[in-house]
Amino acid sequence: MPGVLFAIALLVVGALAYSGTSEEQRAQLIRALRKASARPRAVAARNRLECDPFLDVLRARTRFAVVTPILIALNVIVFVSMIFGRGSLADPETLVAWGANFGPRTTNGEWWRLVTAPFVHAGLLPLVVNLTALAQLGLILERIVGRRALAAVYVAAGVLAGLVSIAAHPVVVSAGASAAIASLYGLLLAHYGLSLLGVVFEAYFMYLQIAVIGAVCIWCTTYGLSLVLRFVIALAVWMRQPQSATSRSS
Repeated sequence: MPGVLFAIALLVVGALAYSGTSEEQRAQLIRALRKASARPRAVAARNRLECDPFLDVLRARTRFAVVTPILIALNVIVFVSMIFGRGSLADPETLVAWGANFGPRTTNGEWWRLVTAPFVHAGLLPLVVNLTALAQLGLILERIVGRRALAAVYVAAGVLAGLVSIAAHPVVVSAGASAAIASLYGLLLAHYGLSLLGVVFEAYFMYLQIAVIGAVCIWCTTYGLSLVLRFVIALAVWMRQPQSATSRSS
């Protein structure tokens, strides 16, 4: 709720500032905004053209992504329901009531909280950050590894992260999809590693990759090293790229 109130306050302040300007000042502001946005739009258009062949291959492999939009929709539905429900988003009791992970409750017969906790968020900012990462990576990764593999790894990592949270902090309320989304980077890394070994991704390799994700998930959740993992993946992709013409000639 504080995040929503802050957004509303920004809109009100912006509206008041806009209404207090003259027509000429508004026109100048609009021209400045158009000029500032021209370069990013041009870069985005160029990048879209460069990515078209890759996207065409993904669509040929799997025309529509299904699991990722469902995961995004579930997170949004739960968060909107929490906003219009009783209690504050910052109140641990509210989070527990909506299915967050809490050691004394989870270990006393409410193990289903390990599955529901990744869909509960304590604020608007964590939700936006997580869903942005999920949409950016999930829509591509789902077409590469398949729907069942992505869903299995996402849920398994969320459950494992919940178990780690209970073991490390048994009386702390934990929620959010950060660990589950970090597992998708681990899945990408596992798939990339297997492809380097010449192994074709098949259903019987899914369990191996889930095991890899487990280690990655614990690593990222316990020590907050997701940025390091992303750097390693980016470095591996960069090293895989063909060398430039200058490098080849030398």
